[in-house]
Amino acid sequence: MTGLELGSKSHAQWKSNCAGLLACLLVFLLPAILLPQEKIPFFTQLLGDTKQKIYEIRYGKDGLPEGNLYEADTLHTGEEPVLAIRSEQKKNVYFKGYVGGTYANGVWEPLSGESYRGTSSGMLEWLAKKNFDPLTQTAQYYALGDEEDKPEANRVYVENTGASRYYIYAPASLEKITTRGAASEKKDQFLAAKGLFGKQNYGMTEVSSSRPAELVVAGSWVENPETEKQKTYSEAESVYRTFVYDHYTAVDQTMYDKMQEVFWEEDPSETDGIYSALGRIRKVLESRVTYSENQGAIPEDEDPVLWFLDESKEGNAMLYASTAVEALRAKGIPARYVEGYFLSESAPTGEKGQAELTGNDAHAWVEIYFDGIGWLPADVTPGYYYNVASLQKMVGSPDSVQKNVALENNSLSAEQITSVENRKSKAGEAVLPVLRSVSLFLLGLLGVLLILLTLLVIAAEAARIICLGPAAKKQQKERPGGRIRRTEARIYQYLCLWGIDAGLGWETAATDAELARRFPAVEPGEYTRVCHLIEKHIYGEILLSPYEERTLNHFLEKLTEPVPGCSWKMRLKLRYACLRRVNTKKKKRKHSAFQQK
Repeated sequence: MTGLELGSKSHAQWKSNCAGLLACLLVFLLPAILLPQEKIPFFTQLLGDTKQKIYEIRYGKDGLPEGNLYEADTLHTGEEPVLAIRSEQKKNVYFKGYVGGTYANGVWEPLSGESYRGTSSGMLEWLAKKNFDPLTQTAQYYALGDEEDKPEANRVYVENTGASRYYIYAPASLEKITTRGAASEKKDQFLAAKGLFGKQNYGMTEVSSSRPAELVVAGSWVENPETEKQKTYSEAESVYRTFVYDHYTAVDQTMYDKMQEVFWEEDPSETDGIYSALGRIRKVLESRVTYSENQGAIPEDEDPVLWFLDESKEGNAMLYASTAVEALRAKGIPARYVEGYFLSESAPTGEKGQAELTGNDAHAWVEIYFDGIGWLPADVTPGYYYNVASLQKMVGSPDSVQKNVALENNSLSAEQITSVENRKSKAGEAVLPVLRSVSLFLLGLLGVLLILLTLLVIAAEAARIICLGPAAKKQQKERPGGRIRRTEARIYQYLCLWGIDAGLGWETAATDAELARRFPAVEPGEYTRVCHLIEKHIYGEILLSPYEERTLNHFLEKLTEPVPGCSWKMRLKLRYACLRRVNTKKKKRKHSAFQQK
């Protein structure tokens, strides 16, 4: 085999390796990047399953359907505890998690990032400079009003025992999170827990009355602010209110027509207030549909809200809340869909004042924006709201909040969410989640190391292909003398890798015997023949015949192949030896047989 033939063979192998690498990229990477995902269900399913597994490892399984009305039958997940709550006051409190601002194809999604760009770009940052936070706006409103109208702050502590740890479950009347570093705000919508595995225990304060939200009326100072703080609040609130009306009153034409037909065409009310609108929605729903906690399956080709109103005429809180949001929006009242857990004022509490919420306490409701005040919860689901007579009675009576007797004379701190007695009894159980978290972390670390190792192998293979390609092309164009000097350098490079101390014209017989012993493919005398051919060319300046050059190349190929019992380290060295440069310059050799002559 001539040097030209060897170069052609190496170049062909290099092109074959490149083609294989490109084929892998095309098969596994490009379809997921370039093609529409709906046309490659395999990649879509794989991506979805992977994201879900990662979510469950980090935060646990989520018991909320997260706005997917086609999964409304999963809203109530059973009797397993999900939240343990200690509250200083006994009243109805909605602990929100998921918030939906856009409805399409039967699913409520949070407002997209596009909603906060354009004319709304930088709005949240500007509001923050004004000390205005949409997630604590109600508490800010009360703090700036008359002292006698401000409800007493309520300290609340939450222990997440089975709900998704991704959310910080907090009421719309939140004043602040008292556990440092527990939460991060997701725009103006909800709070997410910080940390790799979310947050299990956290405390907060909230400010709200015991009356339903529809009875709340904004103070006169909102329209006519007097102090500088009130003026700053009113200025910021007017900016945020514009954003709210622009994005939380949107409803598509089909839904708008249906809401007008069902709720508003025959509305006898002459007012457009929230109180009268909620009353109208509740009255129509009472006469048109029936509440069913055991929600049935919804046909995939039907819009859940329309199907609820016209076909099934029964549904659970998700269908009631979704319908109410769309009806309010069609009336021009900003509203959004919320999921979370409902704590009733009549919920039983233990000796330490702790109420246990289970999967059956999962709920969906409406958040309505009250001008000047902020987002407040409202309910249209039967059993969760007061009738007209009760509401009228509340208007004429003073607002009073009952204290939690078990907590009235006890200090309340985040560390006391679970009592000492309970901690001792659950010490053994607490070890299991820790071990599980550690094992999951180690598995995740192992996965990351495997990915890094894979990337390293891919990089090494790519470098090898790049190295072999130019070398093969260069060898094709190289003069015979250059080819032979390069072959000589490679031979002694591989001998060095094998741990054989050898040099041209030095202890040739001993090296020949050692190679014949260690390499089954190398015959006795073959190395001596190779040395004589190299010296013939270098020192005798005689061009080798194609047959003689082929002898050198065959010997080199034998040195590049692993021998039986070869370690994996040696195999790696042999495979990637081509990445090291070799010196092909002529060196002075003291032990040359020609020089001895």
